[in-house]
Amino acid sequence: PLEKVMSLQEGYKSKLYYFLAVSYWNIDEFDKSVSNADKFISAPDAFKDWVLDAKRIKNNCAFAKYAMQHPVPFNPFNLGDSII
Repeated sequence: PLEKVMSLQEGYKSKLYYFLAVSYWNIDEFDKSVSNADKFISAPDAFKDWVLDAKRIKNNCAFAKYAMQHPVPFNPFNLGDSII
């Protein structure tokens, strides 16, 4: 739905780019999330507090992509009944 709004009127509120970045982050579409975060960050009317969050999202996307390409072994085991 947000993409439809963007396609209907170019230059709509820049905060839609922020919401798209967050939405794509939540569904693991990291490249799309970064693209929309970049558009939001470069918008002249971007909220300063949200710019910081958009930069955090970009960093998280970079880490998530790296972590998925370089998995580490994980072999949990039961420590017994004495652990609460």
